[in-house]
Amino acid sequence: MDLQEFFSMLVCPKCRSDLTLMGDENSPEGLFCATCHTVYPVQEGIPILLTQAAVPLDDWNNGTRTTPSCAS
Repeated sequence: MDLQEFFSMLVCPKCRSDLTLMGDENSPEGLFCATCHTVYPVQEGIPILLTQAAVPLDDWNNGTRTTPSCAS
C-alpha cells in the first residue's frame, strides 16, 4: 500500500467526510476537510487526527501549522 492509498482511507474525525491531501505526496503537510474547513497536520508522515489538533483553513493558509493546545 502506498502513502496516497493509505491517506485516502482516512476520514475527518469530526464529521466523517473525506480528507484531501495537502502538499507533496511524498511529504504531505496536512489533510483538509472541505466540510469543516479545517486541516489536520501531518507530522513526520503521521497524520494527527485529533479534533483539538485541527487548524482552521484560514489560519493554515496564513502559516499556522498547530493549534495552541497541541503545540509541542
